[in-house]
Amino acid sequence: QKTAYEIRPRDGSSDVCSSDLYDVVHRAQAAGRDAVRAGVVAGHVDAVCREVIGAAGLGDAFSHGTGHGLGLQIHEYPILSRSTTGELGPGYVVTVEPGVYVRDVGGVRIEDTVVVGDDGCRSLTQFPKHLEL
Repeated sequence: QKTAYEIRPRDGSSDVCSSDLYDVVHRAQAAGRDAVRAGVVAGHVDAVCREVIGAAGLGDAFSHGTGHGLGLQIHEYPILSRSTTGELGPGYVVTVEPGVYVRDVGGVRIEDTVVVGDDGCRSLTQFPKHLEL
């Protein structure tokens, strides 16, 4: 079920931004999760998310990497970003968390923590992703 809404600038002006930020990030995050599997270059997951966000005209609003590994430290290798060339291995635990941030409108980031497998990934985070306003 798609949730549609209109985003208005915080200053209350009548200049309305009709971009559906949540829907774009939700689709990007789902595409990124679908791209996670053993043997995939970590930068490819980032590229998949950027493709969805860029197609919506929000490429400049995605200013960080898509995710990172989790282990003994909260931010570990592999980093899921444009410049990462290493492959994801089975059993790696990584985040998939694209986001967009638009000045005077707001921002959205959706994150899941997943375990990399040979045929995809398994989510460790289980929460609803439908938007309630």
